[in-house]
Amino acid sequence: MRLLPLLLYPALFLAALVAADDYYDYDLEDEIPSVPEIQSKNKYTACEFGWTSLAQNDSQNFKWCIRTFEYYSNTWDYSDSLCGHYGGHLVTLSSEKELKLLEDEVRKATNGKKDKGDFGLWVGLGQMCPKHDPKSTNLPILRWVDGRRVDPNKDKVFGRELNRTAIKDDEGTWKGRYCASINVALNDKAVKSYFSLEHCEKNLPYICIKSSMRAMSPFHVVPASKVSPNDVFNKTPKKPEGFTAEEPCGADPSWCPLTDEKNRTTCYRIVHKLEHRKRSENICEKLHGNLVSVHDDLQREFLVQMASSGVKPLTEDRSKYWIGLHQNNAERSLSWSDSSVLDYFVDLYMPNNTQEVLENI
Repeated sequence: MRLLPLLLYPALFLAALVAADDYYDYDLEDEIPSVPEIQSKNKYTACEFGWTSLAQNDSQNFKWCIRTFEYYSNTWDYSDSLCGHYGGHLVTLSSEKELKLLEDEVRKATNGKKDKGDFGLWVGLGQMCPKHDPKSTNLPILRWVDGRRVDPNKDKVFGRELNRTAIKDDEGTWKGRYCASINVALNDKAVKSYFSLEHCEKNLPYICIKSSMRAMSPFHVVPASKVSPNDVFNKTPKKPEGFTAEEPCGADPSWCPLTDEKNRTTCYRIVHKLEHRKRSENICEKLHGNLVSVHDDLQREFLVQMASSGVKPLTEDRSKYWIGLHQNNAERSLSWSDSSVLDYFVDLYMPNNTQEVLENI
């Protein structure tokens, strides 16, 4: 059976490992195929069929292609995973100019729709991690899927306010996990689009972004550069700016920090990839971490929230995750991947022959 690995990474040792092991430049060679850079004087960029450039119409060289999936509605997480099947992610924006280009593309893609008014679609801005302090009345920090932070309590998105009416309950408090949609006025270009916070479990259409292709001829197309979508979205910058109280796990949005009662911070990450346990351990090691160890209710609840906000279940296996609890054959006992003994025993499923298993440990 293949399960999804659940990783942890101790933030206390993070800075030391960045200097010693170049943590941000790991290379999963068997997972990310290398693409040769072909030199030519007559190269031009192009998008695959069904995709549109995120650039002016007369631009022959551009970096990104986008696609609007206006007829399909899914949750934020599942929409992002579907974009991943195309080699991309939910769309990210870096300027108001790109925002205006995106608005125009949405209007073109939805031209046949009869409904008027605003049309909302998921973008790649959302709450990546469980709320750090459940007692806080502030909204949690949001991130673009490329790692950039947005504080919805004070920040605007390209000068535009975040609409919050869809997530505020009758008591005026914030509950749940939130992601952002872009709402475009389909029939009036004079009306500016706006971003709206929604519950991530809501089903909405979505927009994907991926790398453009560099075409040598109509029959020979390769990625526009050595930088693949995996490099852009799944890796953090090679030289991060450092780790602060606001960024205890660095800029990579894949890692979620949890600070315990002793003010110790540990960073967790879910890898949405079906693997055997040994292979999962190897992936964790390449990420300078281990399969997760669980020692208290605080950790358990945090990890449950992380797991519940992951990829939409497609098969039974996708609802299960490898953790670091294993049998030490030499000592005939159970221990965690951090070398600690089994000191937390809640909801641990045991097979029908539990007594036989325990006798043979």
